[in-house]
Amino acid sequence: MKSISSFNALFRFYRLRAAIPTLSEFGKALASEGFVFDDSIFSRWQKGNRIPTNRNLLVSILKIFIDRGSITSLEEANTLLESAGQGYATNLEIKRLFPTSENISKKSQ
Repeated sequence: MKSISSFNALFRFYRLRAAIPTLSEFGKALASEGFVFDDSIFSRWQKGNRIPTNRNLLVSILKIFIDRGSITSLEEANTLLESAGQGYATNLEIKRLFPTSENISKKSQ
């Protein structure tokens, strides 16, 4: 997994792993988190033409992937944040994303 480090590659990988086959379906999932965008922005993310910079947006993207079992560890979550130039998840974000320690893979601890 460490060989994939660009946001666009990670976004596509985790989206497909989450069984979200289309960018339109991803848009619907993101809208349920309170973020509404034209589907074309997701295409730009996936092609590497743009990277989201809003921290709350990135945390919502992580939440979607975690809820669907695509991201299973804090290490994976941090890798996606790092790829967008956002460092690591804060303690508050970790509590939001992984409400119980059982949800965090042992390799992230």
